[in-house]
Amino acid sequence: MKFSTKAVVVIGAVGVMAGSAIGAPVLEDVTAKFNAGIRYTLNGEEVLEGTGGLVYNDRVYVPVRAVSEMLGVKVDYDDSGIVILEQEVKEEAQPDTEEKAELVEKSTDIKFNGKDYEFKVSVPKVVSEYVTLKTNEDENNTACMIYFEKDNNTAIIGTYSFFKADEYDAMDPTQMPVPTEVTRLDDVVIGFNGLQDMPFEESTGLVPVIEEYHKNVGAMNETVVLNVK
Repeated sequence: MKFSTKAVVVIGAVGVMAGSAIGAPVLEDVTAKFNAGIRYTLNGEEVLEGTGGLVYNDRVYVPVRAVSEMLGVKVDYDDSGIVILEQEVKEEAQPDTEEKAELVEKSTDIKFNGKDYEFKVSVPKVVSEYVTLKTNEDENNTACMIYFEKDNNTAIIGTYSFFKADEYDAMDPTQMPVPTEVTRLDDVVIGFNGLQDMPFEESTGLVPVIEEYHKNVGAMNETVVLNVK
């Protein structure tokens, strides 16, 4: 995002006495000397070679346009003798304060459509010690489930279902729930179904754990990898 700031100065080099909006400029004859030996440097490098400068009342006057354009500043003049300097200032980028989810990789082997695969996913650290990957290799329902277990409290908190690509692409979301596609390898699509309701009561102390997990499901799904064995 950018915004512009404007600095307004009076052209002193030609003796303009600005009346601004009050009246027209008043020109005054002055005696100045030109010093061709004046040199200018910018960040240690010489610039505006051969420009020199006017010396008047112990002050050096330089061409506003030449200096301003060198510094990337737009220059304009108005009828009252005012030089308008306009510079675009970039707004400083705000630091990214969003915390990144800590993830822990899990993997398992699974067979689908006659092929052996290695399935990998990195789950949020908050649940990593309580979950395992369980597979279902039924011909009509191949899936890898995130199985949560702690203190006799169990739940499937996410399911990755395997589909043939043409079958998945033919699914109509207006007719049935369609799992969210998370990855595709050749003719295999993996779709994700997450939690619809909280599986545990407040008394278990697990509600904050599952809520934190749920917040990071998007990051988790980005880590899904399927490798042919």
